[in-house]
Amino acid sequence: MPDRKPPRQARLEELEDRADLLDMDEVLKKGTAPMPGRSAQARPAAMLNIPLVRALLREELAEYERLLRYAVLPYARIAPGMLLGWWAWAAPQVWDQELIDRVARIVDATGDGEDLPAPVRFASLLSVLALLEDSPTWLDAPLQFLGKLGEDANAQILDELAMAAPVIPSSYPFLVAAVESIIKGDPHLAPQALAFYCATMGSRDEIIRRVKKWSKLVAPEHPAYSMVSSLCDHGTAPNALLESVNEMHRYLAIRLATVASSEQPVTRVIDPFTGLADEVSGADFKDHVDDHPLLGPDVGVF
Repeated sequence: MPDRKPPRQARLEELEDRADLLDMDEVLKKGTAPMPGRSAQARPAAMLNIPLVRALLREELAEYERLLRYAVLPYARIAPGMLLGWWAWAAPQVWDQELIDRVARIVDATGDGEDLPAPVRFASLLSVLALLEDSPTWLDAPLQFLGKLGEDANAQILDELAMAAPVIPSSYPFLVAAVESIIKGDPHLAPQALAFYCATMGSRDEIIRRVKKWSKLVAPEHPAYSMVSSLCDHGTAPNALLESVNEMHRYLAIRLATVASSEQPVTRVIDPFTGLADEVSGADFKDHVDDHPLLGPDVGVF
């Protein structure tokens, strides 16, 4: 697979400069929190400053829309795109009608590019709509392209749809066809596709039955052989999408550091991992974040 890290790394370094390279220990004292995930330790209850988060989302949408104007999309859009999906999963309450309408306008205004068809270019925004409406039909178009493009484009689709995986039924025809197409034609991306599949909505028996069927397509030299074997034998395997998710987490931490270092008041503690002020209890919020199947080191049918 081509090395896609430098463009994204440049974007992260740019954000680090904007955050004035704050010491993260100092940032945490101001109310932001380290990366979420199932391994996160319990933290004191805190309240989320919803207006500040909405302001952050407006900035991310503006950045995403700016990047969509490129004829050939820079990979730098993936981190803000995944971040938008993360907020739609973790805190749908912060998405007011103004933000939702802006997402819809960007989708409507974006056409095909020189590199990718329109539904692939704004796949992250379709993930947001799928999560907010709890409807996989928003993802039909990018799923139909998944497995039919080049390896780099297929990887980008998986990254941008990752947060919305739990709303897709594991028997969804477009999903099943896409994963099978990657296993057959894009083997080096097959572990990521299988991790994505294990994060979808389905019973243990259904997912294991499907993986066992796919195991017949995977010879010992296939890049997904060990993952398929582990899923069939133990029901779990390493999360092959973890690197992408962790980079999104790092981007999230940097963005929160930027907010914490701004002139805006942070008297209401910003901690998106423990609570939403006046809307949902801290415990409920953290449990919901931790429930996402791609936020941990392993995937499977537990």
